[in-house]
Amino acid sequence: MITGGSRGLGLAIARELGRLGAHVTIAARDEAELGAARQDHPARGIGVSVMISDLTDPTQASRLVGRVIAEGGRLDILVDNAGVIQVGPLEHMEIADFEEALIVHFWAPPAKLAVVANAIAPSAIALGMRITNAVLPAPATRPTAGGKAFRRGRRRS
Repeated sequence: MITGGSRGLGLAIARELGRLGAHVTIAARDEAELGAARQDHPARGIGVSVMISDLTDPTQASRLVGRVIAEGGRLDILVDNAGVIQVGPLEHMEIADFEEALIVHFWAPPAKLAVVANAIAPSAIALGMRITNAVLPAPATRPTAGGKAFRRGRRRS
């Protein structure tokens, strides 16, 4: 399952995993971009499922994970690539721009990880699998890490 899988890095990861034999499920908010990605994968011989999903909503994250497991029997990999970017002069940015970035990049990832962990825990334990979080700091230190990153960014500006 690849969030933010309809374009850019997420699409490239989906293509590579598909090339290696995986059936990929890509999720994103933009229906048109998902439609284009849906056309792209079969042309490359890649099995793909797509789902429009706003993963800042835990209900939609649960629905997505449930669908992946229902269709494929299990979820082997989560590539959490969903993101947003606002570009422009600071004086044109609004508080809502910063709030959206914080929700998508800071608050949503641990919520998605919790949904995935709860959904796959019984089969993962039975198979002796481990959940590896290669990018985020440990959940207990996430608020501290986020606060420190914010302060570092402010000192550089």
